[in-house]
Amino acid sequence: MAARNTARKRAFQILFEGDQRGAEVLTVLADWVRLSRGDTRQPPVSEYTMELVEGYAQHAKRIDELLAQYSVGWTLDRMPVARMDGDNGDFYQVTPEGWTKLAYSPTPPPPWS
Repeated sequence: MAARNTARKRAFQILFEGDQRGAEVLTVLADWVRLSRGDTRQPPVSEYTMELVEGYAQHAKRIDELLAQYSVGWTLDRMPVARMDGDNGDFYQVTPEGWTKLAYSPTPPPPWS
């Protein structure tokens, strides 16, 4: 389960970077993959990380529609794609990534992963 947790954190980081750079998440993902293949100090980007990021990119418009429709007291423009909190940036919250995993993943993980 640690590998899936790491993969989710990396997906969060990619979405956060895309949001901060104003770049498409698939472009950021490609940058991460290229860096990991060209620099042995960089850990590889797992298949699960790619699945999460690609799933978000594929369904981003619908995820935004659902968030806008069901959010109470929050407009979509107030919600960052990714937010990192905590003293060390070790708590991640990515609402759209979670929606992707829950709504569109063909094999959702068990609730304890």
